[in-house]
Formats: sequence, structure tokens, C-alpha cells
Amino acid sequence: MATCGITVANSHGQVYDSNVERFFCSNSMQAEAYAILNGVTLTAREQRSACVKSDCQILVNALKLVPAQWPWQCRALLARVSTILVSALWVKVMFVPKRHNLLADWVAHNARLGALPRDWIIVADLLSPLL
Repeated sequence: MATCGITVANSHGQVYDSNVERFFCSNSMQAEAYAILNGVTLTAREQRSACVKSDCQILVNALKLVPAQWPWQCRALLARVSTILVSALWVKVMFVPKRHNLLADWVAHNARLGALPRDWIIVADLLSPLL
């Protein structure tokens, strides 16, 4: 069981959309690929310049390779990400170390523990400048 916590914020750090989802996966790399897919799907709908941040450098770099070179356990998920990115040119995926993406980590961690408050998007918006 894994938890994906996605926050969509503007360039000033104000959260304006989010998603939390629990799902089954075989390993942590699949969980990261699923999180990237959710982030790309969510931001592609906005139709404005967006950057999906991931702390999984292996997968971010894999998206620059041909599909045959993708990690085998994530090929189906990365194929879906790649399809979206081809049609949503305003969305980019970039590597960001976990220490620079603490808000999404906070959301996923608290959701996994069942400790996410009902008004968590407001709390996240307040915490985002601090994290």
C-alpha cells in the first residue's frame, strides 16, 4: 500500500489544487511513477505552464529515454505519462530533492497515517511557505 500526495501551487507557493490517493503497488519505484502520473494528469488539465516535481531522479531521467530503456516495472505508467506530456507541452517533469518538496511529502506521510485533517488543503496552504 502506498500513498500519493499531490499539491498544485502557483509560483508564490499558494496551493490551489490537490489530490491524495492510496493505492496498491509492487515497489517504491511504481509508487513514484504513479505519483508522477497523477501530477501530470492533474496539471495537464489546468492548461497553463506547470512543473511536476518528483524526488525520484531515476524516473525523471527515464522520461528522457526511449521506452525500451525505462525501468521495466514502470513502463506502463511511464507510457501514460509520456502520452500526456506529448499533448500537454505546457507541463514539465523535473527532479527536486525531497528536502525541497516537503509539502507533498507532508501530505503523503500524514495521509498514509490517516492523520490528514479535513481542512488539510488550508493547512497545506499555510504550511507551504514554511516547508
